[in-house]
Parts: sequence; C-alpha cells; structure tokens
Amino acid sequence: MRYIDSDEYDGRYENDHDYDVDTVPCPYCGDDIYDDAEVCPHCGSYIIPDEKSTGRPVWIVWTALILLALILMGYTCFLRYPTW
Repeated sequence: MRYIDSDEYDGRYENDHDYDVDTVPCPYCGDDIYDDAEVCPHCGSYIIPDEKSTGRPVWIVWTALILLALILMGYTCFLRYPTW
C-alpha cells in the first residue's frame, strides 16, 4: 500500500461516503467543521459550544427593537397632538 502526501492528494475519494455529516462553519475562519468539534482543524481555534448557535444576529434584534420603539413614540405623539 502506498501512502499519499497531502500535496499529492487530489480529493478523489472525498465524496465516497453514503452518510450525511452534520457540519457548521467555524466562527473564526468560516471553514466547515463537525458539529461536535472542540477545535477547528483548519485554524486551530477552540470552539465554545455557545458560539455554534445559528440564531439571529444581534444587530437584527436591536434594529427591530429600536424601530418598534420609534413607531410607538410616533404613535403616542400622534395621539397626544392629532392636529399639526
């Protein structure tokens, strides 16, 4: 059996499996890692379980809350002073 260096490997057998592997992007480098990985094999960063969440970005939540507050303030001013 002949072993192949990583420089010679052409990815020929990369997709020869018939099962699905759950992967998520690394929060540091963006490379795909296994869902239960503790260390990214690409960049070597330690993955904290809370960082794997794929929830909404924080800026979307804050923008929605600010817009809601502005709408409520405008509606309150309109009720208080209906004629401009």
